Amino acid sequence: MVKKIALFFIYFLFFLLAVVYFAPKEGLYYLLEQKLKPYGVVVSDEKIRENGFTLRLEDADIYVQSIESAKISSIDTSLFLLFNRMKIKDVRLNDISAAFMPTKIEEISVNHSIVNPLVLHVKAYGDFGEIDGKINLLGKQVRAVLKPSGIMLQKYQNTLRLFVKDQKGEYIYEKNI
Repeated sequence: MVKKIALFFIYFLFFLLAVVYFAPKEGLYYLLEQKLKPYGVVVSDEKIRENGFTLRLEDADIYVQSIESAKISSIDTSLFLLFNRMKIKDVRLNDISAAFMPTKIEEISVNHSIVNPLVLHVKAYGDFGEIDGKINLLGKQVRAVLKPSGIMLQKYQNTLRLFVKDQKGEYIYEKNI
């Protein structure tokens, strides 16, 4: 009896991995692009590579309301059902945003786990410093903790006013969306 249960779980696990492996990740990406379009967000000039459990976009240009907002070197998305990750590397914001924050972001990591399916964990670092945040999808809340860099502290005081400074020198941003 134990042998049959173990065999069932092995077959079930194999089935789930096969579903993820053979899922049309490129088709899901194009569906996401269509869902972003009503919000005025367009991704263009990207190169798409689908590889087993991952989807990779390279050299993407992001437009918001027809204004070029960012250039992204690569976006790696890994789908494993129980744990999903998106890593965005080498983001260059347009020059308009230079008045509000540094324009270079080294890496953004977004993680989603089945353990807490209604929360996205976000980590980012770049010329602005480091951000560790959470997005509560059900409660529509964003909470981010910023450890600002020297550049951020010197040149971008107006942006830091959106945050609340705590005793540890970290800046906290909370907002309902």
